[in-house]
Formats: sequence, C-alpha cells, structure tokens
Amino acid sequence: MSLHLGNVYTVVVSSPEMAKEILQKHDQVVSSRTIGAAAQAHDHDKISMGYLPVGSTQWRKFRKICKEQMFSTLRLEESQGLRQDKLNELCEYVHKCSVNGRAVHTGEAAFITTLNLMSATLFSANFAEFDSDAVEELKESIGGVARIVALPNFGDYFPVLKPFDLQGVKRKAEIYFGKLLI
Repeated sequence: MSLHLGNVYTVVVSSPEMAKEILQKHDQVVSSRTIGAAAQAHDHDKISMGYLPVGSTQWRKFRKICKEQMFSTLRLEESQGLRQDKLNELCEYVHKCSVNGRAVHTGEAAFITTLNLMSATLFSANFAEFDSDAVEELKESIGGVARIVALPNFGDYFPVLKPFDLQGVKRKAEIYFGKLLI
C-alpha cells in the first residue's frame, strides 16, 4: 500500500514476505528518508550519520569509523572496564541514597548513567553528575530535541508552507539543538 501525505510518499508493507523482498532487493531505495525541518536546525542533517544520504562519501566515512573504531569486537572488549566503572558509579549512588533514606529516581539515574557512558566513550569525560541541577536542563534539551524531531510538521508535507514555520518547529528545534551545542 502506498500513501501520499502532501509531498511525502510513503510505502506501507504489511507482510513479512514483502518486507523481506523490499529490504533485500531495494534496500538502497528505502534506506534514505525525508529530512524534516527540525533536523535541519543548526545544519544537523549535514553532520549526523542518521540523516546523511546512505552511500554518500561522508556517510561511508562515518560508517567506517563506527565499524572500526567504536563497535568492533576489540573496541567493545576494551571498553568493558569503562562500562563496569559506570555501573559501579550507579551502584554507589543508589547505596548513598539508601543510606540517606532518599528515594532513587530510576529514570534520572539511568539517564545520567547512559549519558556518562556515551560521553566517556566518545569524549573521555562525564557530562553529568548525580544530584546536579544541570542534569534537568540537559535532560529537557535532549527530550525537547526528541519531541520536536518526531513532531509531524505541515511544512514537511506541504513545501509551500515551509517558509512560514506555522507550528514553530524550526524555531523550537534551533533552540533545543542550540542548547545542546553550547
């Protein structure tokens, strides 16, 4: 089944057999996506592997770096100690809360642990600390980016409306991405 939503053409596959055929025989055609206005904030679509055209030179470079430097078996084995350290930090925080009789906000603790694992892996530094006020602002910014990128935008479906930014998607995305980039 196919749908035209304004200017966006969408194919809906409803059977496993058809999905297998499409993904095996037409993977290059279906692997690219329409880039919404929100993802274009601060030129994010030009530097993010998730939005670069599959097969482009820059996408291939990023994929090679990920494959060889970040997600190879050797690199993952080498980073086992780092993951153990982050887990130990989480356990220490939970223990400290227990000793002080404080409740543990599991969502926030998981967010901080995950963020610090990623930032330590990529930048050799923790981006957040437990019981920090800055964590809420960072969490709100990341959540804001996730919400605004996922939000259906009239301008993405009807290009004539794009310059008007009727829903304020581009403006809000600029704010959220801007907070993350500073």
